[in-house]
Amino acid sequence: MSALAIARNDLRETRQSTVLWLIGATVVLGFGALTYAAGEFISSGFDLYMDVLTGVFVLLAPLIGVALGYKSVIAERESGTIALLMSLPHSRVEVVIGKLLGRFVVAGTLVALALVGSGVVSIAVYPTFDLPRFVVFGLLTIIYTVTFVALATGFSLALSSSRRVIGAAFGAYVLLILLWNQVVNVLVLLLFRFRPVGLSDPPLWADSAKFCTPFTSFAYLLDTMLGVGPGATGVEIGSQWFASTPVAVAILCGWVVFAPAVGYLWFRTAEF
Repeated sequence: MSALAIARNDLRETRQSTVLWLIGATVVLGFGALTYAAGEFISSGFDLYMDVLTGVFVLLAPLIGVALGYKSVIAERESGTIALLMSLPHSRVEVVIGKLLGRFVVAGTLVALALVGSGVVSIAVYPTFDLPRFVVFGLLTIIYTVTFVALATGFSLALSSSRRVIGAAFGAYVLLILLWNQVVNVLVLLLFRFRPVGLSDPPLWADSAKFCTPFTSFAYLLDTMLGVGPGATGVEIGSQWFASTPVAVAILCGWVVFAPAVGYLWFRTAEF
């Protein structure tokens, strides 16, 4: 019950954040306006709009997750309130779980509200609006957002200042979303001594490394389940045993557990 109490307290504090309310209002109104504008200028209908929406959320959802997760613990450490929290009958594991639950609820609610606003406008704008597909897209997007909440929370647990947490969290965003495949390709070229065969017929570990990021797994699920999005960049669908829906879901869930668990290794011995 202690973890739930911490989560409820975190939610109360979050509701009092003016910045969060501004972010929420901007996201909800922004996606409603995007949906309406797309309906005016995109003549191909709902399917093309889903591609547009996917392209936006692929980049925006992780930023929302990072913004909500990075201050989860470090803010209390810097303000000194973590000492008061730890003086109460809570274990450090319960503190981590409670913080994660609270931030997960906020992130899921924010993304859900943005999607509900977009969906309401879509019903009016697109005669071919497909509610089941839209709901599946929303659930996948919430899971994807939560992975970056967990990642940012892991840094918040492990590092000792807001500046370091921000740098690490947004650095991880750039690496995992924008640069990861290029990094893997460079490693392959180095190991194959810059011979083209390294990229034309990459080793199993290279394809596996590309598939293990939240971005690639999310893109794979969107492509195979809904037929939208950029596809699993760098991994050909069906080319390897691991390129499958269960593995992609497991990877996203694994990030939710792995990142905070690694951060906890430092947090459990930290002194406040």
